[in-house]
Amino acid sequence: FAQPQLILNVCQPHAAAYWDHKPLACSPRQMEILTLLALYPQGLSLSDLHSKLYGDHRVSTTTLKSEISHIRSLLGSTLLNKPYRLSSPIGTDHSSLIQSIESGDSTAVLRDYRGVFLPNTDSPELLNWQNFIEAGVERAIQSCQNSSILSQFFQRHHHRSAAERLLMLPIHSNQYEIIQLWLRNNRH
Repeated sequence: FAQPQLILNVCQPHAAAYWDHKPLACSPRQMEILTLLALYPQGLSLSDLHSKLYGDHRVSTTTLKSEISHIRSLLGSTLLNKPYRLSSPIGTDHSSLIQSIESGDSTAVLRDYRGVFLPNTDSPELLNWQNFIEAGVERAIQSCQNSSILSQFFQRHHHRSAAERLLMLPIHSNQYEIIQLWLRNNRH
């Protein structure tokens, strides 16, 4: 397989894209477009891309074409049209997570999770993906029987459900006390 030229890291507070290992200057909306193109490698028509990105919001296709033009200025001929798609291999921080969720591999889900998928998006399609991922993570937490894996996940993400689930599993008494204290101090 060819090494990806385009890398998307969108499961973190501030999404980032890299082209040939150099940061790309993308707006949040352009990151959303690149993410949609990564999620739909077969490509999207202009109207499908518009619908997935904006939903019912009144945004002209001219605005979307302008965003696409900026992306094309960064990626050159890698961004194809009719349908819009990327011709270069893409590396993402969410593809293995989605595969793990789809296969029901709880251990891999908890290992591969890096954070909320595009936490600031308002794109209807990307919100659907965000919800799919968060529901998959929740299922993985609830089905996990390994306190070590769950504890590592909790230490990385301070996820309330993971803390609550850990209290149901055999753990060291000092860890139990720390988790109870964390839960008391982080009521939602």
